[in-house]
Amino acid sequence: MSSGDRRLDAFASMFRRAWHPTVTLTVPSTNDVVLLVDGSNRGAQSLASALTERLSTNDQRCSLRVEEVPPGTDHRLLLAALAERPPDLVVTWRNMGESHGDLPHSLGTLVDEITQTVQAPLLLLPTDRLSAVQTPWSHVMVVTDHLNHSDVAVSWAARLCENDGTLYLAHIEDDANIERVLAAIGRIPELDTDIAKAALPEALLSEPRQYVEAVAEALELAGIEEVVIPIVTQGHALSDYRRLVETHTVDLLVVPSRDERQLAMHSLSHALAVELRERPLLLL
Repeated sequence: MSSGDRRLDAFASMFRRAWHPTVTLTVPSTNDVVLLVDGSNRGAQSLASALTERLSTNDQRCSLRVEEVPPGTDHRLLLAALAERPPDLVVTWRNMGESHGDLPHSLGTLVDEITQTVQAPLLLLPTDRLSAVQTPWSHVMVVTDHLNHSDVAVSWAARLCENDGTLYLAHIEDDANIERVLAAIGRIPELDTDIAKAALPEALLSEPRQYVEAVAEALELAGIEEVVIPIVTQGHALSDYRRLVETHTVDLLVVPSRDERQLAMHSLSHALAVELRERPLLLL
Protein backbone atom coordinates (compact mmCIF):
# COMPACT_ATOMS: atom_id res chain seq x y z
CA MET A 1 0.00 0.00 0.00
CA SER A 2 1.41 3.40 -0.99
CA SER A 3 1.72 6.33 1.42
CA GLY A 4 -1.04 8.09 -0.53
CA ASP A 5 -3.37 5.11 -0.07
CA ARG A 6 -2.60 5.06 3.65
CA ARG A 7 -3.41 8.77 3.96
CA LEU A 8 -6.69 8.19 2.10
CA ASP A 9 -7.60 5.28 4.42
CA ALA A 10 -6.77 7.38 7.47
CA PHE A 11 -8.93 10.25 6.19
CA ALA A 12 -11.83 7.84 5.50
CA SER A 13 -11.55 6.40 9.01
CA MET A 14 -11.60 9.88 10.55
CA PHE A 15 -14.65 10.77 8.46
CA ARG A 16 -16.50 7.64 9.63
CA ARG A 17 -15.64 8.40 13.26
CA ALA A 18 -17.03 11.92 12.80
CA TRP A 19 -20.34 10.56 11.42
CA HIS A 20 -23.37 11.15 13.61
CA PRO A 21 -26.61 9.22 13.10
CA THR A 22 -29.93 10.90 12.52
CA VAL A 23 -32.65 9.80 14.92
CA THR A 24 -36.30 10.05 13.92
CA LEU A 25 -38.67 9.40 16.81
CA THR A 26 -42.42 9.07 16.36
CA VAL A 27 -45.44 8.72 18.65
CA PRO A 28 -46.75 5.15 18.19
CA SER A 29 -50.50 4.87 17.89
CA THR A 30 -52.72 2.64 20.01
CA ASN A 31 -55.96 3.53 18.26
CA ASP A 32 -56.40 -0.05 17.06
CA VAL A 33 -55.18 -2.74 19.47
CA VAL A 34 -56.16 -6.41 19.18
CA LEU A 35 -56.06 -8.68 22.24
CA LEU A 36 -56.06 -12.37 21.32
CA VAL A 37 -57.46 -14.65 24.06
CA ASP A 38 -58.04 -18.39 24.22
CA GLY A 39 -61.82 -18.31 24.44
CA SER A 40 -62.06 -19.38 28.06
CA ASN A 41 -62.95 -15.80 29.13
CA ARG A 42 -61.03 -16.36 32.37
CA GLY A 43 -60.06 -12.81 33.28
CA ALA A 44 -60.28 -11.61 29.67
CA GLN A 45 -62.39 -8.58 30.53
CA SER A 46 -60.16 -7.56 33.44
CA LEU A 47 -57.09 -7.96 31.24
CA ALA A 48 -58.67 -5.91 28.44
CA SER A 49 -59.57 -3.11 30.87
CA ALA A 50 -56.08 -3.07 32.40
CA LEU A 51 -54.47 -3.02 28.95
CA THR A 52 -56.68 -0.15 27.85
CA GLU A 53 -55.50 1.88 30.83
CA ARG A 54 -51.87 0.87 30.35
CA LEU A 55 -51.82 1.79 26.64
CA SER A 56 -53.74 5.08 27.00
CA THR A 57 -52.16 8.49 27.51
CA ASN A 58 -53.51 11.96 28.21
CA ASP A 59 -53.36 12.63 24.47
CA GLN A 60 -54.51 9.27 23.14
CA ARG A 61 -57.12 6.84 24.45
CA CYS A 62 -56.41 3.24 23.54
CA SER A 63 -59.10 1.50 21.50
CA LEU A 64 -58.94 -2.25 22.15
CA ARG A 65 -60.94 -5.15 20.77
CA VAL A 66 -60.84 -8.76 21.97
CA GLU A 67 -60.59 -11.67 19.52
CA GLU A 68 -61.26 -15.18 20.83
CA VAL A 69 -59.03 -17.96 19.49
CA PRO A 70 -60.10 -21.21 21.17
CA PRO A 71 -57.70 -24.19 21.06
CA GLY A 72 -58.02 -26.05 17.78
CA THR A 73 -59.08 -22.96 15.82
CA ASP A 74 -57.86 -22.69 12.23
CA HIS A 75 -55.64 -19.63 12.43
CA ARG A 76 -55.55 -18.88 8.71
CA LEU A 77 -58.52 -16.52 8.57
CA LEU A 78 -57.34 -14.57 11.61
CA LEU A 79 -53.80 -14.28 10.25
CA ALA A 80 -55.08 -13.18 6.84
CA ALA A 81 -57.20 -10.45 8.42
CA LEU A 82 -54.33 -9.22 10.60
CA ALA A 83 -51.96 -9.25 7.63
CA GLU A 84 -54.36 -7.42 5.34
CA ARG A 85 -55.11 -4.64 7.81
CA PRO A 86 -52.42 -4.71 10.52
CA PRO A 87 -53.57 -3.10 13.77
CA ASP A 88 -51.34 -0.72 15.70
CA LEU A 89 -50.54 -3.51 18.15
CA VAL A 90 -51.35 -7.18 18.75
CA VAL A 91 -51.36 -8.45 22.34
CA THR A 92 -51.34 -12.09 23.42
CA TRP A 93 -49.13 -14.62 25.24
CA ARG A 94 -46.87 -17.56 24.47
CA ASN A 95 -48.59 -20.75 23.29
CA MET A 96 -51.93 -18.97 23.20
CA GLY A 97 -54.55 -21.13 21.50
CA GLU A 98 -52.49 -24.32 21.71
CA SER A 99 -54.54 -27.36 22.71
CA HIS A 100 -51.53 -29.06 24.34
CA GLY A 101 -50.93 -26.22 26.78
CA ASP A 102 -47.71 -24.38 27.58
CA LEU A 103 -44.46 -25.52 25.96
CA PRO A 104 -41.48 -23.89 27.70
CA HIS A 105 -39.20 -24.03 24.62
CA SER A 106 -41.72 -22.64 22.14
CA LEU A 107 -43.70 -19.48 21.44
CA GLY A 108 -46.51 -21.50 19.86
CA THR A 109 -47.71 -21.82 16.29
CA LEU A 110 -49.95 -18.75 16.31
CA VAL A 111 -47.31 -16.45 17.82
CA ASP A 112 -44.69 -17.70 15.36
CA GLU A 113 -47.05 -17.07 12.46
CA ILE A 114 -47.87 -13.56 13.68
CA THR A 115 -44.19 -12.62 13.91
CA GLN A 116 -43.64 -13.82 10.33
CA THR A 117 -46.78 -12.60 8.53
CA VAL A 118 -48.14 -9.56 10.42
CA GLN A 119 -46.35 -6.22 10.36
CA ALA A 120 -47.92 -5.00 13.60
CA PRO A 121 -45.83 -5.00 16.81
CA LEU A 122 -46.58 -7.95 19.09
CA LEU A 123 -46.81 -7.57 22.87
CA LEU A 124 -46.22 -10.93 24.56
CA LEU A 125 -47.48 -11.13 28.14
CA PRO A 126 -46.07 -13.49 30.79
CA THR A 127 -48.03 -16.16 32.65
CA ASP A 128 -49.24 -13.71 35.30
CA ARG A 129 -50.78 -11.51 32.63
CA LEU A 130 -52.98 -9.21 34.67
CA SER A 131 -50.30 -8.44 37.25
CA ALA A 132 -47.75 -7.73 34.48
CA VAL A 133 -50.09 -5.18 32.91
CA GLN A 134 -51.14 -3.56 36.19
CA THR A 135 -47.54 -3.18 37.41
CA PRO A 136 -46.09 0.22 36.37
CA TRP A 137 -43.57 -0.10 33.54
CA SER A 138 -40.98 2.12 35.19
CA HIS A 139 -37.91 0.30 33.83
CA VAL A 140 -38.03 -0.31 30.09
CA MET A 141 -35.14 -1.70 28.06
CA VAL A 142 -34.59 -1.66 24.32
CA VAL A 143 -32.82 -4.95 23.69
CA THR A 144 -31.23 -5.39 20.27
CA ASP A 145 -27.96 -6.34 18.64
CA HIS A 146 -28.56 -3.74 15.90
CA LEU A 147 -29.27 -0.70 18.02
CA ASN A 148 -28.15 1.76 15.33
CA HIS A 149 -31.38 1.09 13.38
CA SER A 150 -33.88 1.10 16.22
CA ASP A 151 -35.81 4.37 16.01
CA VAL A 152 -39.17 2.56 16.06
CA ALA A 153 -38.14 0.45 19.07
CA VAL A 154 -36.97 3.52 21.00
CA SER A 155 -40.20 5.34 20.11
CA TRP A 156 -42.31 2.50 21.52
CA ALA A 157 -40.12 2.20 24.62
CA ALA A 158 -40.45 5.92 25.35
CA ARG A 159 -44.21 5.71 24.69
CA LEU A 160 -44.75 2.85 27.14
CA CYS A 161 -42.31 3.82 29.89
CA GLU A 162 -43.77 5.59 32.91
CA ASN A 163 -43.09 9.31 33.24
CA ASP A 164 -39.93 9.77 35.33
CA GLY A 165 -39.12 6.11 34.66
CA THR A 166 -35.85 4.71 33.35
CA LEU A 167 -35.19 3.88 29.72
CA TYR A 168 -32.24 1.57 29.07
CA LEU A 169 -30.68 1.62 25.60
CA ALA A 170 -28.76 -1.65 25.44
CA HIS A 171 -26.36 -3.02 22.84
CA ILE A 172 -24.12 -6.03 23.42
CA GLU A 173 -21.60 -6.91 20.74
CA ASP A 174 -21.34 -10.67 20.97
CA ASP A 175 -17.84 -12.05 21.65
CA ALA A 176 -18.43 -14.87 19.19
CA ASN A 177 -18.95 -12.41 16.33
CA ILE A 178 -15.79 -10.51 17.24
CA GLU A 179 -13.77 -13.72 17.43
CA ARG A 180 -15.08 -14.85 14.04
CA VAL A 181 -13.99 -11.59 12.40
CA LEU A 182 -10.59 -11.74 14.08
CA ALA A 183 -10.13 -15.34 12.92
CA ALA A 184 -10.84 -14.27 9.34
CA ILE A 185 -8.38 -11.38 9.64
CA GLY A 186 -5.77 -13.81 10.96
CA ARG A 187 -5.98 -15.76 7.71
CA ILE A 188 -5.03 -12.71 5.62
CA PRO A 189 -1.22 -12.30 5.70
CA GLU A 190 -1.35 -8.64 4.61
CA LEU A 191 -3.36 -7.59 7.68
CA ASP A 192 -1.82 -6.98 11.11
CA THR A 193 -3.68 -9.27 13.52
CA ASP A 194 -2.39 -7.55 16.66
CA ILE A 195 -3.68 -4.17 15.50
CA ALA A 196 -7.04 -5.75 14.61
CA LYS A 197 -7.38 -7.37 18.05
CA ALA A 198 -6.72 -4.03 19.73
CA ALA A 199 -8.91 -1.89 17.48
CA LEU A 200 -11.81 -4.07 16.29
CA PRO A 201 -13.95 -4.23 19.47
CA GLU A 202 -13.86 -0.45 19.89
CA ALA A 203 -14.59 0.07 16.20
CA LEU A 204 -17.65 -2.21 16.41
CA LEU A 205 -18.95 -0.42 19.51
CA SER A 206 -18.39 3.13 18.28
CA GLU A 207 -21.49 3.25 16.04
CA PRO A 208 -23.91 1.97 18.72
CA ARG A 209 -22.42 4.46 21.18
CA GLN A 210 -22.99 7.30 18.75
CA TYR A 211 -26.55 6.13 18.18
CA VAL A 212 -27.29 5.97 21.91
CA GLU A 213 -25.96 9.50 22.36
CA ALA A 214 -28.10 10.74 19.48
CA VAL A 215 -31.19 9.02 20.92
CA ALA A 216 -30.62 10.58 24.34
CA GLU A 217 -30.38 14.03 22.71
CA ALA A 218 -33.51 13.42 20.63
CA LEU A 219 -35.50 12.32 23.69
CA GLU A 220 -34.36 15.36 25.63
CA LEU A 221 -35.35 17.68 22.78
CA ALA A 222 -38.75 15.95 22.61
CA GLY A 223 -39.32 16.68 26.29
CA ILE A 224 -39.31 13.00 27.30
CA GLU A 225 -39.06 12.80 31.08
CA GLU A 226 -37.53 9.33 31.40
CA VAL A 227 -33.97 8.90 32.61
CA VAL A 228 -31.93 7.47 29.72
CA ILE A 229 -29.17 5.01 30.59
CA PRO A 230 -26.96 3.66 27.79
CA ILE A 231 -25.49 0.16 28.05
CA VAL A 232 -23.06 -0.52 25.19
CA THR A 233 -20.53 -3.28 25.71
CA GLN A 234 -19.28 -6.63 24.47
CA GLY A 235 -19.96 -10.04 25.95
CA HIS A 236 -22.24 -13.05 25.51
CA ALA A 237 -25.38 -11.44 24.13
CA LEU A 238 -28.08 -13.81 25.39
CA SER A 239 -26.73 -14.40 28.90
CA ASP A 240 -25.71 -10.75 29.37
CA TYR A 241 -29.10 -9.42 28.29
CA ARG A 242 -30.71 -11.88 30.68
CA ARG A 243 -28.43 -10.66 33.48
CA LEU A 244 -29.17 -7.01 32.68
CA VAL A 245 -32.91 -7.66 32.80
CA GLU A 246 -32.59 -9.15 36.28
CA THR A 247 -30.08 -6.59 37.57
CA HIS A 248 -32.15 -3.59 36.50
CA THR A 249 -35.54 -5.17 37.34
CA VAL A 250 -36.79 -4.48 33.84
CA ASP A 251 -40.60 -4.31 33.58
CA LEU A 252 -40.79 -4.38 29.77
CA LEU A 253 -38.37 -5.43 27.05
CA VAL A 254 -38.65 -3.89 23.59
CA VAL A 255 -37.03 -6.24 21.08
CA PRO A 256 -36.63 -5.57 17.35
CA SER A 257 -37.24 -9.06 16.02
CA ARG A 258 -37.71 -8.99 12.26
CA ASP A 259 -34.88 -9.77 9.87
CA GLU A 260 -35.51 -8.32 6.41
CA ARG A 261 -33.48 -11.13 4.85
CA GLN A 262 -35.67 -13.95 6.17
CA LEU A 263 -39.21 -14.83 7.25
CA ALA A 264 -38.33 -16.15 10.69
CA MET A 265 -37.59 -13.96 13.69
CA HIS A 266 -34.04 -12.81 14.26
CA SER A 267 -32.30 -15.62 16.17
CA LEU A 268 -31.34 -13.56 19.24
CA SER A 269 -34.84 -12.08 19.49
CA HIS A 270 -36.40 -15.55 19.36
CA ALA A 271 -34.04 -16.83 22.05
CA LEU A 272 -34.88 -13.89 24.31
CA ALA A 273 -38.62 -14.34 23.72
CA VAL A 274 -38.39 -18.02 24.66
CA GLU A 275 -36.16 -17.63 27.71
CA LEU A 276 -37.42 -14.41 29.31
CA ARG A 277 -40.91 -15.65 30.02
CA GLU A 278 -41.74 -13.76 33.22
CA ARG A 279 -41.80 -10.24 31.77
CA PRO A 280 -43.74 -8.57 28.97
CA LEU A 281 -41.86 -8.42 25.67
CA LEU A 282 -42.71 -6.07 22.81
CA LEU A 283 -41.53 -7.64 19.54
CA LEU A 284 -41.19 -5.27 16.60
